[in-house]
Amino acid sequence: MTQYLFSAANLDRYRNNGDIIRSLNGVELLNLEEFKAVFDIPLRRSGRSASSAAAAADEATELSLSAAITLLTQNVCKNMINELYLGQSFRNAYNLSGFSKSLPPEEEVKAEVAELGLPELSNEQQQRNDAMLEVSETQSQSQSEEESQMNEQYQLERNQARKLERVTEEIEEEAGGDKPITFDLLIAFAPGFRETIADANTRGIKPRVEALLEKVVGFIIVQLGECETHPYAYAVNLICTRTLDDDERTSIKGALLMGAYLFCIKQLAGVEQVGILELADGYKNFAGFSAYTKMMFDKNISLSVEGCFYDNTNLAMSADLLGLSEAEIIGLAVGTLRRPTGSIRDDTGMYGLVPEKGNAEQIKLQVAMAVYANLMYKFQVADFQFRNGDEKFMNQLLEAPWSILPKNQLEIVNVLYSRYSKVLSPSLFPFLIGKLQSYIQTLILTFRRMRNPLGIQTRSDALARKNDMNVFETPAGVASRSDVVPDAPIHVLRSTAAAEEQIRQEEVRKDENQSTKRQKPSEGGKKTKRRKIIKKPKTVKRRKIVKRKKSKTMKRRKTKRTSKSKKNKK
Repeated sequence: MTQYLFSAANLDRYRNNGDIIRSLNGVELLNLEEFKAVFDIPLRRSGRSASSAAAAADEATELSLSAAITLLTQNVCKNMINELYLGQSFRNAYNLSGFSKSLPPEEEVKAEVAELGLPELSNEQQQRNDAMLEVSETQSQSQSEEESQMNEQYQLERNQARKLERVTEEIEEEAGGDKPITFDLLIAFAPGFRETIADANTRGIKPRVEALLEKVVGFIIVQLGECETHPYAYAVNLICTRTLDDDERTSIKGALLMGAYLFCIKQLAGVEQVGILELADGYKNFAGFSAYTKMMFDKNISLSVEGCFYDNTNLAMSADLLGLSEAEIIGLAVGTLRRPTGSIRDDTGMYGLVPEKGNAEQIKLQVAMAVYANLMYKFQVADFQFRNGDEKFMNQLLEAPWSILPKNQLEIVNVLYSRYSKVLSPSLFPFLIGKLQSYIQTLILTFRRMRNPLGIQTRSDALARKNDMNVFETPAGVASRSDVVPDAPIHVLRSTAAAEEQIRQEEVRKDENQSTKRQKPSEGGKKTKRRKIIKKPKTVKRRKIVKRKKSKTMKRRKTKRTSKSKKNKK
């Protein structure tokens, strides 16, 4: 790579744009070279020679940069994970009691499987499957719901910590010249941070770094070639923002960092015009899913291969930049432009479903949808890998995800896999995917029927809450709930023909019931009280009288004509 992604030449046109400046509200964006310059230590006069003093300063600068990157990834970002991402956001993530009862009975399932005409699994495959389910069920039964959630939280935290350590280590190796440069960094400082530099330079390395990073409100780390199948594509490695505990509650919209990433890709020649990332925890991280969908990202199963985003607990996403202009990227980043609903490829129908604040029932429905959607994604990935000859996909599908499942999700897995898994064949996974889609649509219909005070947000509702929707939280492609601005949920929810037909049939039944009640006669065939009270309108009587008079007149005229005709004959 001949230059950094966030070089001044690529970045200046973005950060100097008038709309971006207004949205930043005084926050300053620095690239890696500018970030390093902040940590340059002025040479002090001493008894040492100029060369030794310069070497000492270079060593101190390198140590400062290393410490800064460590603090960025561990403090600015990781603390937010522990507090928001792994704690409150998913405290009730698997509270699905009541929804598992809607699964089909075993007899119905067996009948459907029989219609597929699938051959049986080999004894070895069946034994392996049964053993996996038995171990998972034993582990699940021995754990309470709270223990299961704690185990999942621990797994997520451990995976994230490993990624943070890997990123820090690789950046340090590149900074030391041991590896080719693939990482790049964009960091956002609160207004007035430069005023603290002079004072910070009088301190030791660690206190100095801590003092400078107190003003950091967000950053994004990208990597060239993280996905081996796309060696010339920049991937989002980490992205974090936070709100400072100052009088102004200074923060930055995560969309502005993401906009800088997409904008600079458009500027840089020789790289693939695509943005790629993996969304931590998939659809359960609904805020992140909505935020990235808004920024032109869609699910991309083809990235779920070895050497790329192989972990099927995360959601692989990509954004095609070939048809996107620089002005459109800026509009998406500042919120003046919204993604056309027709361009959104969401086969779950979940995008745009924003529960009302404090609405426990809608939140519960959304969590249930996320569990089904994540399972559907796992089967979609398995189907893709199976068709492409990946021999390891079965290990990933069966072993790792289910070992820490709570009871309710294990029940879903047993229904969707144990009862359906007569064979691994091309027809199995599409069958399972279709089942999960039907479950999700059922929950979406229930979500839609909820009305005030538990209704679905419309576009006007979202715009009215615009001030609350300005924060990206947590790392690795994770956004806070407040950053979600749905485009047109009604369009998304009506995209499924089955759901639309079900709603239409229910409306027809309601109309029929109402008309039946109005037309139902009383006992004995007698008229209802209402009909007895109603009198015949006077206009009807007048018409009859007029008609009788008219008929007499016509009779007299006819008599006269008859008499005249008789006279003429004579």
